[in-house]
Amino acid sequence: MEDSFELLEDRVRKAAKRLKELQAEADGLRGELQKARARAEAAEKAAGEAREAAATAEARAGRGAEEARRSEALEAEAKQLRAEREEIRRRIERLVELLGSL
Repeated sequence: MEDSFELLEDRVRKAAKRLKELQAEADGLRGELQKARARAEAAEKAAGEAREAAATAEARAGRGAEEARRSEALEAEAKQLRAEREEIRRRIERLVELLGSL
């Protein structure tokens, strides 16, 4: 009987330890997600500004090719950051589901 109780205690300790680890990981992922969202928003804003600047530059001096490349690069970065944000969101969802199942 005592061995069964000790096994149960051990399992509870392990579950509690794993829960703490998962909570710490989830907190870290939430922080990463916030940073990725901020970077994505900044990249989207910069891409919009670059598009506006590219349009103005094309109309004024014909230097639009460089601005268009910059705009495309910023748009690609925004797309990459959105994908990163989605991956982090999926990881957090999996952790939350795992935590919920405990």
